[in-house]
Amino acid sequence: MSDKRYKRIVCKDGYNISIQAHYGAYCLPRISEAKLGYSQVELGFPSESDSLINEYAECHSADMTEENYTGNVYPYVPVAAVALLLEKHGGIVEGEHPPFNNRKERRWVKVTDKTIEFLTLSSIEDTYEEKWQSMPRRMKRFTNFEDYIVAKTYGYSEIEENNFIHLSNLIKTLVAP
Repeated sequence: MSDKRYKRIVCKDGYNISIQAHYGAYCLPRISEAKLGYSQVELGFPSESDSLINEYAECHSADMTEENYTGNVYPYVPVAAVALLLEKHGGIVEGEHPPFNNRKERRWVKVTDKTIEFLTLSSIEDTYEEKWQSMPRRMKRFTNFEDYIVAKTYGYSEIEENNFIHLSNLIKTLVAP
């Protein structure tokens, strides 16, 4: 399996940037050829700084200059921020980017007498991608992601984000010294 390199993006207004995702890049999941797409990607060497991504610069500091931003790598940038960046600059006229995964995050919880376990869609996707990469070719056509979600969340209850945050904060206060 090779680490595909994507051609540099050029936007309608002339802005250009490299967008990469593969095993050797700063992306999530950090694998090559992610079947479900990537939720975070690596950006590199933009033609100019942009406030939408500056905070993700690998060597970000308060006294950064334009040259620091254009000569920088931007690890683990959420694809939603990348989509906004591309839209802001008029869209893509040349080049390509890795497949994006813009699925809404989902959360599950399982409470037993002694434990509370959490699952997120992102964590399920990551394990699915890992299993998919190592799966024999003949088995891949029988493996459906929706069925995988059902199997992984058996015994769990799906909860809304605000309830998830509330429950997480409650647990932190209970276990704090």
